[in-house]
Amino acid sequence: MILQHDWLFTSPHPPMSHLLSILQTEDEVQYIGFVARMSLNYETSRGQSHSYYRYIFSQARNLRSDRPFSKDLIACLHWFDRPHLCSVETYRQIFGMSIVKRGNFLEDTFGVEYIQSMKNALTKEAAFEEWKKWGAWMYYPDNGKTVTVRHLHGRINLLGERQEETIKKMIKANIEKRAASVSEENERWNMDDVTIDELSVDL
Repeated sequence: MILQHDWLFTSPHPPMSHLLSILQTEDEVQYIGFVARMSLNYETSRGQSHSYYRYIFSQARNLRSDRPFSKDLIACLHWFDRPHLCSVETYRQIFGMSIVKRGNFLEDTFGVEYIQSMKNALTKEAAFEEWKKWGAWMYYPDNGKTVTVRHLHGRINLLGERQEETIKKMIKANIEKRAASVSEENERWNMDDVTIDELSVDL
């Protein structure tokens, strides 16, 4: 399982043990992603954008029509970085490709190459074969109407005590900064007074 610190699984949680079993026992399944807010109704929206994609979705459903969770797994045409299930061997293959450099985001490198390989295929059948090379699926409960992972915003998702502590630290830092600024200003005025006194003595 690949996790990111700023993503959270929603409740009820996806059936991880069953999905892991599918990943381990079915050769056609190498990656399982999860529905986020921006990928609701993914099969419909992506299928409408290209005839090849509609064909891939249809053939992928046929491929697993007699297997567990056949209605809840669809083809995934993106390699999302967000939480997903994937085999170690698959990632060894990906990182062995020259396209992925240290520090790169997979979505911006391999992910682009992945979707372009399907989009630029000569036929819909060839596009389906390109998709099958990587076996990327998405857990798609309620026909894509349920979010299973959501992105967190660090500032508004701190736990109560941590958030309160952070606010107190920010207030204290602002007070200290203001006090230092006032002290510096007073010191500057004192220096000006000394200069005036010295000038008066000289005169």
